[in-house]
Amino acid sequence: QAGSTDNELGEITVTATRRTQTLEAVPYSISVISADQLAQTGVTDVASLTNQVPGLSMYDFGARMSGATAPIIRGVNATGEPRGFRTFEQDPVGTYIGNSPIDGYFQLDDVKRVEVLRGPQGTLYGQGALGGALRLIPNSPELNTFSGIFEAGGGRVDHSNGTSYTLKGMVN
Repeated sequence: QAGSTDNELGEITVTATRRTQTLEAVPYSISVISADQLAQTGVTDVASLTNQVPGLSMYDFGARMSGATAPIIRGVNATGEPRGFRTFEQDPVGTYIGNSPIDGYFQLDDVKRVEVLRGPQGTLYGQGALGGALRLIPNSPELNTFSGIFEAGGGRVDHSNGTSYTLKGMVN
């Protein structure tokens, strides 16, 4: 519209019901975090996402058990014990990249948005979504264009004997 300002809210589109809808039309309790919001708040992985989404938490088992991370929505959890990468119990919160179910620890690189659906979501996502569903929606590939991002960082903490570093890259 003529005379619009930069302070207007943008339309949020979600695919939580396996259809593209606006956030207001989805009949669920849902949180949607865009890629811009992830970058502005410093969210880099699923564990740091818990600081931005109400009702989402995660046990921190440390780096040795990072493959055993499981999101917890509204306190619905299968176990409070540390477990290995392979497990025979099913998490009550389904984690998906697009529409594919996954387990484990993930960096949120090249993500279009994150959708957190508070449960139960068994109708659309099966028995693995009793507590809810965490959907990581990746960016679509851009055909006929070549692009990439490379990021490097380093640091040193006083009175430590090592240097920390990070490397991230993405190629389209």
